[in-house]
Amino acid sequence: MLTASEIQDWLLQEIAQAIGVKLEDLNPRSPFDSYGLDSMLALSVASAAKAAIGLELSPFLLMHYPTVESLSQHLAQTLEASEEEIFEI
Repeated sequence: MLTASEIQDWLLQEIAQAIGVKLEDLNPRSPFDSYGLDSMLALSVASAAKAAIGLELSPFLLMHYPTVESLSQHLAQTLEASEEEIFEI
């Protein structure tokens, strides 16, 4: 299972690549809009998340969890809950 830290690292890499900046120039506590994250970029990150970690990532989550750090924590909790449901069956 992926940890929040691993998801955070992945998200930072995806965003850095998408907007063409160095990974070390991104701060996981900075709001997405400080990176110029628009709806097209949000859709790109959401699509990559589905392929990479198997989670449906709605671009609207980027509004509810406006930083890489907060979104990573939410996604880790979502993954943990979904794995717990699998074991309960």
